[in-house]
Parts: sequence; structure tokens; C-alpha cells
Amino acid sequence: MKKILVLIPAFNAEKTISSLIDQISAFIARKDILVIDDGSTDKTYQLARESGANCLQHKKNKGKGEALKTGFEYALEQGYSGVITLDADLQHDPKFIPQFIKKAESDIDTGRVQNGSRWTGCPTYEESINFVGGAPSPAKHVRVGVPQSGTSPANILIGTRNIRLKTMPFSRWLTNNVTSIIVSILGDTKVRDSQSGYRYISTEVLRSFKLSTKKYELESEILIKAGRKGFKIAPMPISTIYHGSKSFINPLVDTGRFIKLMWKSLFW
Repeated sequence: MKKILVLIPAFNAEKTISSLIDQISAFIARKDILVIDDGSTDKTYQLARESGANCLQHKKNKGKGEALKTGFEYALEQGYSGVITLDADLQHDPKFIPQFIKKAESDIDTGRVQNGSRWTGCPTYEESINFVGGAPSPAKHVRVGVPQSGTSPANILIGTRNIRLKTMPFSRWLTNNVTSIIVSILGDTKVRDSQSGYRYISTEVLRSFKLSTKKYELESEILIKAGRKGFKIAPMPISTIYHGSKSFINPLVDTGRFIKLMWKSLFW
């Protein structure tokens, strides 16, 4: 049985944090729930502690990437074997947590090899991946790091939503498709929902490289670096939930950061 930490980066989430922790506690002990309050100006920290979760606090807002890194450091220090991350605004349904854990512990291989590269499909690429303009061609075919055996579980599971215009706002649909193609090329591994923050990440991955970004682009950095090192990345189907919650993403600024990440990744 893996020792799993549920990690919640939170900023001004007082309206949802208590409910989220209560829902998660149906599957995970509250002592294994960690909230990183990233400089909130409301009662997020207080309510999270009152709900029985472990809490760490940034005195000033540093960004989602820094909040995740604080949580990753905690997971490594406390001897967890894996981390499940999800957002604090209830857009990620905790009911999928048992499925993440089951799949992370499974010996059923979710990857396959095509043209010398490691690709993931669930159950097949054509059935589960629908990129705009078709599938991207890999930037390179280098197999390094973790060997891909036929019975090894995934090192990273990405909560993959049904990315269609009927279920997702157009701006998010377009951004997600474009960034997923780019991350797939740069990381040499097929990723359908690169912007999903609902993930399982093994601490083996977190120990294998240093993370340098600080904001939302950190989630793409993880996928690119993990893919290049040969870690297995697989999709985990989840539902799509949009209920009008405020997004803290700045389209112009965060797009600029992603472009900078793309450029820097060419020299890793």
C-alpha cells in the first residue's frame, strides 16, 4: 500500500476549502491532507486547520508553482511515496481519488512503445487522444532514466477531462489543446490534458530533478522533465466541472511564462 499525500495549493479559498477537505476525508485520512495557503487574505488557513488538515502558509502570495514545491518538499521529508494534487475550488471531484490510488498501485501497464519512443494510451492513443490537427510528432526519441517494463505502473497520472467545446469554455479548450501538443513534443510523451492540476505524482519523480519555475507553468515543467527522463505518464479520466469560480490565471502574463518555459526547455 502506497503512502499517499493529498496536496491542495490554495489562495483565497475560504468558500470551498472546508467542503473540499470533508469530501477528501472520505477516502484519505485528514492527517494525509496538506493545504498550502499561498498568502491568502481571507480565512483559508484558519478554516483548513479547523477542518483537520495539515497546513503550511506562505506569508505572501508566491504563485501556484511555489505552493506545489512547498508541498512536494513536505512529501519527501515525511516519506510519502506519492502525491495527489488538486485545486481548492471544487473543480476537481475528490471521488476520483480512489481510482488514482488504484491505478498508481496497479501492475497493469498503461504505456506502449511506438517508433522507439514511450507513449501512453488508455486504452489506445487513437481512442483517448484527439489533438487539434492530429497527433504531434515527437521532438526526439531518447530513452533514458526509468526503464519502461511491461508491468510497471505509471509514475504520473494526469486527470484527463473531456476536452470538447460542449464541456469547456472556448478559451480553455484552445489553450489546453495547444499547450498539450507543445508539452507532448518537448517532453517526448503524449499528454492530452497538460493543464489539468488533478494529478498523481510519485515521489520518485520529484526526487529526480530540480524544478525552477514558480507559477502555473511549473505543471508543464514537471511533465516535460519527467517525460524526457523516461518516466511513464498516463491519463486518468475525470469529469469536467465548471461552476463560475474565479480563475487566477492571467492569459497574457501566463502565456508569456509558458513561451519562456518552452525556450528554456530546449537547453535542459
